Amino acid sequence: MKVTVRKKWIIWIFSICFVAVLTNIECVRAGDMQRNDIQGRTVSVASSTLSFNISSTGTAKVVCRIQGKSGVTKTTVKVQLQKNRAGVWTTVRNWSKTGGENLTLSKTYKVSKGTYRAVAKVSADHEVKSLISRDATY
Repeated sequence: MKVTVRKKWIIWIFSICFVAVLTNIECVRAGDMQRNDIQGRTVSVASSTLSFNISSTGTAKVVCRIQGKSGVTKTTVKVQLQKNRAGVWTTVRNWSKTGGENLTLSKTYKVSKGTYRAVAKVSADHEVKSLISRDATY
């Protein structure tokens, strides 16, 4: 009986290793990974950023940048300023801009008391990425 159980374990372990090799699975300890290690492969977007803050006087500032990879002919930035109303994010203001390989959209807007965030969609040629800022309260 011992030999049969041992054979089953060996076959089971071999099967797992075989599947792992065939599917090209890479084992990584959770502690070895960082947030930036998990990201999609981009075709046209070299980098994109979204920054958002509200000054002590209630002026919200949004800056969104996209840099296309070499050869990109069209980039677009669409930004929404959203306010949290009873747990629901509603759009207060929209901005958009289109340009060449590199593009920056920078806008300010006077806000009333409340919690806000910026949501952006940036695109380079036909690749689209979504960005969401941290919340800011005035």
